[in-house]
Amino acid sequence: NIVYRLEPGVAPGGGALWECSGAEAYGTVARRWPQTMSAELFECKLRATRCTRVGPTEAVVRWEVEYIPAKLRWLWDLGQAWPGVTVTTYDVLDRMGELSRFSWKGLFMLFFRAATKGEMRLPAALIQGTSKLRFVVVEIEESGGVSGGDRGDSGDGGVGGSGSGDERRNSLFLASHEETLDLVRCVNTGAVKNRRIARDLLEFLDARKPPDTALEAWDNAVEDAVQWTAVPGMGQFDVDGLESSEERSGVYADAAVVLGFMVVVVLTFGVGFGSWYVNGLKNEAIMRQMLDTGAF
Repeated sequence: NIVYRLEPGVAPGGGALWECSGAEAYGTVARRWPQTMSAELFECKLRATRCTRVGPTEAVVRWEVEYIPAKLRWLWDLGQAWPGVTVTTYDVLDRMGELSRFSWKGLFMLFFRAATKGEMRLPAALIQGTSKLRFVVVEIEESGGVSGGDRGDSGDGGVGGSGSGDERRNSLFLASHEETLDLVRCVNTGAVKNRRIARDLLEFLDARKPPDTALEAWDNAVEDAVQWTAVPGMGQFDVDGLESSEERSGVYADAAVVLGFMVVVVLTFGVGFGSWYVNGLKNEAIMRQMLDTGAF
């Protein structure tokens, strides 16, 4: 009877975020979740990074899921369609303790690097987790084994000397599977200040909605177990632009950079257009003068 628990101990009352028991229920989620992640998480890549045997019947598997957040898909599509540009990704987990805000300067540098170096670097979402697997040893009797006469000249090499050909062997069967996500612990302990990383976690948990579970019920379970509303900028009444004075000054600095760039573009375009327009007027005046004087 296989028991599966997702994030044991985080739910109110010390329970798991979600759990199931039975080989059939476990097989359903084992088949469903890789499919839903591939379908709902753009450019999803699942990797096992380490597998360690910690006991005769226990193993620990470290894994990670990388994908492009839905809000950045348009940049991915743009980079793929941009001739001569290669899209690369990197994770931002090292910035989980930093307050995040939108940066016009960062967006400008993204396009500037793509135009000058042919590389568009996008911050991908990275979810890391741990699976603890516990097995039980079951002795299985198999019939049709090698008979005693086939094992040696004496003919008495069968199991128990009966010569029936039956064999016994020990096999490992999965008994329990516990899964934890690093970011859940980091969010609940207050280590995550970056709302972008909190949103990545929520997007991943949306793709891990259990079968036969209503979306509203799953959202409520996640909200009760994961304190994501405590992350700055993720609260119900948090509004972009109402940050501290330091954050506002950073926004103003980015805006100044973008406005300066736009002014240069407009002036360059305006000078070129104005020069073309003035030359056109001069040519038109010369033609009119030639017609008036009878040059043609």
